[in-house]
Amino acid sequence: MDRVQAHKTIGKKVIIDEGPDGRYVGELLEVITEPKRPWKGKVKILSVLVLPQSMFSKGQINVNKMKYKEAQLTVISGQKIELASGGIRNESFAQSIATELRKKYQQVKKKPEGQADLLHTLEQYMNKLKAVKQRPDRAPKPVPKPSEKMAKYTLQANDSSFYFINDHGEILPLTGSAFEFVWNHHSSWYKGIYEANGIFVSHEGQRFTAKEGDVFYMDEQQFNPYFIWKNELEPPALSAFQNSLAAFGLTDDELTHCHNALLNQLLGNQQTHEFKGVSFLTFSTPDLHVMVQHHFDRTLYKDKEDQIYDRFEFTTDKGDRSIVFYSNAFSK
Repeated sequence: MDRVQAHKTIGKKVIIDEGPDGRYVGELLEVITEPKRPWKGKVKILSVLVLPQSMFSKGQINVNKMKYKEAQLTVISGQKIELASGGIRNESFAQSIATELRKKYQQVKKKPEGQADLLHTLEQYMNKLKAVKQRPDRAPKPVPKPSEKMAKYTLQANDSSFYFINDHGEILPLTGSAFEFVWNHHSSWYKGIYEANGIFVSHEGQRFTAKEGDVFYMDEQQFNPYFIWKNELEPPALSAFQNSLAAFGLTDDELTHCHNALLNQLLGNQQTHEFKGVSFLTFSTPDLHVMVQHHFDRTLYKDKEDQIYDRFEFTTDKGDRSIVFYSNAFSK
């Protein structure tokens, strides 16, 4: 595949041929080109098409010999990438391994000479894999039709950049977006987020490659800093905050100001994985004024659980104070 064809393949399934190290199915996310050098592709690994030969040695099966892991993002030489056919199996990473091991089992069973140990190992492995169902991913849960209160956006493209525009001509960039959208595809409604290169992913993992002019819907409450702030909290942390707020006789309706420092950091530091600071919230009634300081500390990881710490300091205009905190992994 040349670089021209590669650009047309962005967002589609491809096959990565690693020779003796196996063949894999992935999604081409980006084409990387440099002058006078072969192109490379940034690929997200989806499943296994052919198991690596090194997995089978001395009658044993070593799954750790797999060159790639599930959902791994990697840059691969264009010489190893080819467009996948339309009949490629729709399986998860684990299901694809199960499929290939079953194929290997049938092959060895037909010609067991000199492979008795491997046949025995494969038979044991088959028993372990009985729970793995070989079927396409489940259909997404039904999503209701967007309400009239939701804003309508139309997808537009400029070179390789995608963005939304509403009926008032207001532009919403999609790069780095974490907003939730609703769209219709083949008479079914889906809810999910934007991934990259015009591709949207439903909450059930279904991918939809949109084209210019497609219509999406969005609850514009997501623009509300307080709404965003609450969504950034873990459920136990949000519960602790709301219980403390109620103890002062207050609700969300009494919010008069929200300075979301975490949101500012998330938007301003796309490459940073550590966030620390203080957000300020003010709640007021005719008889009470409460200031909430939200001290946050976040360390985000790709391969393990994030470290999260939240401390909420409530102070009233009468001098009363209350402090609650939440931590998922470490103490302060």
